[in-house]
Amino acid sequence: MIRKIAFVAIAFNLEDSPGIQLVLTNLMNLACCIYYGKIKPYNTRFRTRLDYFNEFSITEVTWHMMFFTNFVPTQDL
Repeated sequence: MIRKIAFVAIAFNLEDSPGIQLVLTNLMNLACCIYYGKIKPYNTRFRTRLDYFNEFSITEVTWHMMFFTNFVPTQDL
């Protein structure tokens, strides 16, 4: 629940700076992956792998957003 609140706060409070939004979202995903690896909150291996896949998917989308938003100054770059 805290992660969802943080994600909404990042999205709405930092709307003027997309670069910071992207970096904070990637850091939040990294923190969640570390949490899943260290604490192991799920009993089944399938559930843990499913959450790792979800985190990987969100990270990939965030990395692609870095290349297709105002984070990149010019189209030629």
